[in-house]
Order: sequence, then structure tokens, then C-alpha cells
Amino acid sequence: MLQIEITFIIISIVISLYFFMFNIIKRFRFVVNRLFAVISIFCAVFLSSILYLLLLKDSLYFILISRINFSLLLLIILLGFCLTHIYPRWEKKSRFWIILFSSIPGIITIFITAFTDKVIIKASYHNNLIYTFGSLFPLFLSMFGIYLIGAFLILLYKSISIENESFRYNIVYMIVGFIASSVSFILLSIVYPFVLNIHTYSNIGISLFLIIILLISNKAFSSERPIDFIHFYIILLYRSLLAVIIFVPVYIMLEYSKKLPYINPTIYEVGNSLILFLFLFLFFRFVRPYLKNLFFYDNRKMEEYYNATYKEIAKISEIDYTDNQIDSMFNLAINALQFRFNISEVTFFLYNSHENTYSYSYGFGRMPVEDISEDSELIQFLKQHPSLVEKSMFYTDDKLQKYKQSILDIFNQKNIFVILPLFNREDELIALFLLGRQYKGKPYYDKLLSFLDIYRIHFEVALENSIILKEIKASQTLHHDKIVMDVVKKKIIPKKLTQVKGIRLSSFFQNNSELGIDFFDSLIIGRDKLGIFMTCIGNNGIDSATFALEIYSILHSKAIRYDSPELLLNNMNRVITSSRFSKIYAPAIFVVYSTLSGELRYSSAAFNPLLLFDTEKNSIQELDTEGIPIGIDSNFYYKFQSIRIQPNSIGIIYSNGITSAINKDGKNYSTERIIDLLKKNKNDSSAILVRKIYDDYKNFTESSELIDDSSLIVFRTE
Repeated sequence: MLQIEITFIIISIVISLYFFMFNIIKRFRFVVNRLFAVISIFCAVFLSSILYLLLLKDSLYFILISRINFSLLLLIILLGFCLTHIYPRWEKKSRFWIILFSSIPGIITIFITAFTDKVIIKASYHNNLIYTFGSLFPLFLSMFGIYLIGAFLILLYKSISIENESFRYNIVYMIVGFIASSVSFILLSIVYPFVLNIHTYSNIGISLFLIIILLISNKAFSSERPIDFIHFYIILLYRSLLAVIIFVPVYIMLEYSKKLPYINPTIYEVGNSLILFLFLFLFFRFVRPYLKNLFFYDNRKMEEYYNATYKEIAKISEIDYTDNQIDSMFNLAINALQFRFNISEVTFFLYNSHENTYSYSYGFGRMPVEDISEDSELIQFLKQHPSLVEKSMFYTDDKLQKYKQSILDIFNQKNIFVILPLFNREDELIALFLLGRQYKGKPYYDKLLSFLDIYRIHFEVALENSIILKEIKASQTLHHDKIVMDVVKKKIIPKKLTQVKGIRLSSFFQNNSELGIDFFDSLIIGRDKLGIFMTCIGNNGIDSATFALEIYSILHSKAIRYDSPELLLNNMNRVITSSRFSKIYAPAIFVVYSTLSGELRYSSAAFNPLLLFDTEKNSIQELDTEGIPIGIDSNFYYKFQSIRIQPNSIGIIYSNGITSAINKDGKNYSTERIIDLLKKNKNDSSAILVRKIYDDYKNFTESSELIDDSSLIVFRTE
């Protein structure tokens, strides 16, 4: 058993020295880590004193070393108690005088233990270390218990009181680990020797206690982010189990083989070697993989989730699908945060350059979805700190301290726990994720935060590539649409209107729109009737061109059957609404004039009113009917109105591009200008009137940018 004790002690010494060096080299700038380094070196000295007592049983300094050994144990517990006062370093730290005052009884007890015989009178070794305790040994035990329990109580208080909500879990799991190590210590080093008089496991209990305490403390002090202590404990349990499974059978076999009857040494050595080889081979080949899968199933599953999510995001920038398919893949990658990583609330905001805001694009849960202004404090903060931001960083990151009050308030108000900002190659903030709480209230541990940061970078690259591809496609589509629209306009817009005896028509058309179209035409209906048609089709590119071609086809193939305007509009409406090519709508007007009767019939699909000027009476009428644009409702029926007009009456049909034109002073071109021209030039022919209206229109809009086609038809009855 002595060999096992020595082994445990040596392992503990090595671990103590490693933690001392790690905290001195890596984390020396923090007081918490410096104090922990001091505790680690005292642990190494304490364990070395036990090793001295086990190996040098006849030493002249046996009693002195024993007293120092007990003093060091109490000193370690006292320093641990002080450490809990200043941990964590950013809040709820005790004042120095409180720490000093509460440490005085322990310091006095340490000196009494080390330099008097009031605690330890005698010490000897008879198979085990045996001590004779003095009258003040109960004081020693009391101080030991007070500081140990005091440390637990301080940590317990901080686990429910510190503001850094995520870090509370660290302290809770630390307490759980400390309790487990304390139970082993109390059981093996107090109950067994002092109650059951079994001293065999006393030193093992002390070594085990210190190993666990140091492992947990070093893990806690090595990072100021929330730590996944459950995973850490699983690793410890797994490695401990491996050590036990390997060590115990080998130790038993070697001990048992010593008791076997004498056999040939060569056969003995070969036999032992073969048995050990077979055992270790079977263990590492079959048992260890099974245990690893058993202990780390959740971790392995999480790794698979990480890799799967990375691959899904990477595919986004590689595909050449439609916008809807790209959006679906983005949404799937965002949804993965919920069904793979248990994040209960996520909102994704995309920059809207038209409104200078970050607009809600996609998400789930109950996170806020209102737009975020580009000038907001949160956006300005993210532009200055272009990386993942987790709520607890405002407590632990010195660079964020000046934003703690203002930005942390936003986090609390909107229930935000993590923000992932996304930037383009020009370092412009193009999007951001707001992440809420995890399910079951778990904090965002280091590993998940590392994944989210890589996820952010992957998503950032994929999003920027997607935006670039969309811009390229939009540019290519726009260029293609312009070419198609130009061809369609040349195809269907008449160079000269069809005329019949008894009415003269003239028109002008100004091609201002690259993606929209004004279509107008005239056609003979029967022997004595003339139909006049006009529509304004919005800036929808290929859809507008398709709509215009369908209208053109209907007008020229069906109009001869219908001598009343509403019949044509009804027919157009039914065809357009049922078409699989056209998914837009447009206003229109159709006028039919009978040269024999002088009757003018008109039907409007939400088009501008027909202006009719009676030159004899010098009066203007606006002729209109109720209607909706063509292509909205297949069940809508248009109606017509009729009027008998006098010879020399003048009619004006005009598109929206005429009255929506704005001059350099911001004023619209109005129908009043047209009416004034009609009144001043009522004796002119339709061709001359069109020329004068066109010249006035051009002069009015000379320095203006026009975006809509402009069309106007003038007819004059004879």
C-alpha cells in the first residue's frame, strides 16, 4: 500500500507544480491567479512533507516536519478561504480588512501548530503515520472546519448574488466539485483513521482531495468565460476510470504472481508480459472505445452538428439557385441554432441601404423584431468591436468596461445574450444575429461560443457571396430586361395610328422607362368605327414586356368582334388574370367612336379620364367609368358610358407619365396646361396640337430626369 500512497503523492506534487507554473506564466496579471499559484506551491510543499515522512521514518526532524505538515494543510485551507473572497475578480469582492481580520485566528493557529506541541505532541511511523495530538488539536480542527465551510458559504452566496448570470453556473459547479472532494477527504482522512481506526487510506484521501481541488480551481481560474463544468467532470471521471481499470488489474496480477510457486524466471517474465500485452491490447482495442463513446456521446453528437452546420452554410455560396432557394438555405442554417444547439430565440437583421436601418429578415422565438437604426448606440458599438459579443464579456473584458452600463442595459431590456455581427470585405456591418437564452437556462459555454464565432465567419462569407451574386444576377437581369423591353417597344408601338374618315388622330410617345412600357394603338372596328386603346404598364421588366405582348395580341385578334369598349376590357381581364405568363396588372382605357352616329363609347380600367373639349361651347369634360386595373380580379365586369359629340370636338388620352413628370422646381406637369393649350389653339389640327403639347411638355421637363414613359393621343372629329 505504501507504493500506492507514494504514487498518489508524487502525482499530486507534479500537478501542483504544473498549476503553479501555468498561473505564473499565463495568468500572472490577475490577483486571483497569483494567489492560486501560491496555494499550488504550498500544496506541493505540503505533499512533499508527507513524502518525506513516508520515506525517512527515522529522521531527527520527523516531529517538526509533521507539525509543519499540519500547519501547511491549514494554511492551504486558509488561503483557499481568502481566495473565495476575491473571486471572481470583477464583482462582490470583500474588502481587504475583512479578509485580514477573518484570517487572524487561522494564522495564530498555524503558528501554534508549527512551533509548539499544543496540537501535535508526537509523531511516528508504524505501517502508517501515527500522531499523538495535544490539547489544542480541537482548535485546529475547528479552524480547519470553519475556513472550509466558510469558503463554501461565500461561494454559495456569490452563486446567487453576482450580476454576471452566466458565471453563476461556474460557481455552482465549483461548489459541487469541492463538496465531492471534501467528502472523499472527510471519509478517508478523518472518518477512517479517527472513527474506525483505519489509517491505510489517510494520505490517499489527502492527495485525492488536493488533486481534485486543484483541478477544479485551475479550470475555474483559467478562463473568465462560462465553463462547461459538466463536460469537464465527465472528462475527469472518464480518465479516472481508465486509470483504475488499467492500474488495478495490473497491480493485482503482479502482486498475485509473487505468491505463485517458484517457476523458471524466463517463463515467469514471458508469461507476465504476454498476459499484460493481451490485457492492454483488448482494453485499448475494445473497452476504451466503448467507454469513450459512452462518456462522450453528447460531445460527439455536438461535433457532428458543428460540422453539418458548417457544410450547410458553405453550400450557400456555391449554389446557383433562385433567390427563394438561397433564402431557404439561409433559413435552414439559422434554424440549426435552435434544433441542434438549443438556442431558444434568434433574430437575424439585414442592412437596408434605402432606409439606413437593419431590418428583421428571419428568426424564431420572442426576440424583438423592430428595425434597428444605423445611428443607434448598439450598431455604433458593434462597428467599433467587430466580433462576437457575449453578455458576460461586459464584466470580464476590460476593453468593454466603458460600454458596460449603456450596452448591457440594451442586452437586458431585449433579453439578448449573444450578438454575432457580420461584416463585408469593406468592413461594413451588413447584418447581425441577436441570440437569446438557451433552453433550460444554460449559459453559453466556451466551446459553443467558439463554434458561434466560426459560424459567424462562415455565415458572413456566405452572405456576402450571396449578396454579390444577387447583385450580379440583378445587373445581368436588368441589362437583359432592358434589351427585351426595347425590342418589344419597337415591335408593338405603332409609328403611325390607323385612321378612318370622320376622325383624325395624332400622338406622341417618349421612351423614358427602361423596364416599363406605355402601349397604345388604334384599329378599325367594322366599317364606321374606330377604336383607340392605351395602357400604362409599370417597371417590371420582363413581366411588363410579357403583359404588353399579351395585350397587343388580344387587341389585334379579338377587337374586331367587339364594337363596345367594355367587352374588350372584360375579355382582356379574363385572359390576363388566367395567364401563367403575366402576374402583374395595369390600368387601361378603350374608346370607340362611330363616324356615322357621332357616338363616343368609353370604358376605363382605372385609367386617367378622357378629356373631351367642345370647341363650340369652349368647355372641357372628363369622361370616366368605374373600374379596376386589368389583371387583378377575373370576376370583375367593366361597364361603358356613351356620349354623342359634335363635329370639331377634341379628345385627349394621356398616360401617367405625362402628369407625373416633375420639373426642376418640383412641380408636376398638369392637365390644366393641356387644357389651356387646347383653348388657345382650338382651331388647329390634331397633328399641330400634338406638336404644341409636346413642345410645352419638353420645355417644362427640360432639365428633369424622367423615369416613366410618356404617351398622348389627340383626336379631332370632323
